[in-house]
Amino acid sequence: PPTLDYDSLKAKRSDLIMLKIIGNPDASVAVDYTVNARTGWPYVTGPEDHKGPVNNVLPGWDLTCGLTAAIGLLAAERHRTRTGEGQLVKLSLADTAYHLTASLGYLGDVQINGTTRPRIGNDMYGTFGRDFTTSDGREIMLVVVTRRHIKALGEVTNLTAWFHELELARGVDLNLEADRWKVRHELNEMVGAWFAGKTLAEAGKALSDAGILWGPFRTYKQMVEEDPFVSTDNPLFGEVEQPGIGRILTPGSPLDFAANPRMEPTRGPMLGEHSDEILADILGMSDGDIGRLHDKGIVAGPDTACG
Repeated sequence: PPTLDYDSLKAKRSDLIMLKIIGNPDASVAVDYTVNARTGWPYVTGPEDHKGPVNNVLPGWDLTCGLTAAIGLLAAERHRTRTGEGQLVKLSLADTAYHLTASLGYLGDVQINGTTRPRIGNDMYGTFGRDFTTSDGREIMLVVVTRRHIKALGEVTNLTAWFHELELARGVDLNLEADRWKVRHELNEMVGAWFAGKTLAEAGKALSDAGILWGPFRTYKQMVEEDPFVSTDNPLFGEVEQPGIGRILTPGSPLDFAANPRMEPTRGPMLGEHSDEILADILGMSDGDIGRLHDKGIVAGPDTACG
């Protein structure tokens, strides 16, 4: 029977590009959750006082691996365009996690400083930023990363004098990220009291007017109902009639090229919808051959694929 390994396919096309994704570097099996478990992240995720690991529900390593694979294919295709040479590209899911974790400095922190990043809940590591609750029971994420931000925050919250007293009492300079991190608990208490007296709308407007970074925490439901960017007002989205499902908000490509206008999002294909087209156009099969595959139940069209 025909095989789909690189050497066999290369014999049919010498400039073949193949990208092979494996689990671990030794080609043993792994998935996102098993990779994430051994990268340290579950022990810095979750509430500060929690004991034990906390998984991230976002499949970050799957997503990172997929994006890395796309970059790898583009790089290999560029090489082929320049040299005429194809190649086999291997990518380990686990290696994408190790690469990112090491690149962010967490392995070096252990080796050089003998320390690891602590579990800090929703505090932003190394500076001042965290979640706060507003008077109407909503949560908001505040991020302060520049001198202008801390100055504006003091002004909008009327805490400038309190910030100065904190600097004198603790011997810190709130213009410095590291110093804001040192006194984050005091800052959290001060700023938290201001948020407790404001609704989400009031706090958000004040922060936006002052040019301070913030964002409301939203459920998926709230995102659909409240976020103007999650609607057809954003060119990313369109309303698409999906067979068997109904009319739903559907994203197109987030890339917006000046030379190629963004295409309207389209419905997803139905199971088996393009079976005959692929068999005929790509594999060169005749109508009779395709019909016999249907008769034997080997392939199916959209009317029978889900039966």
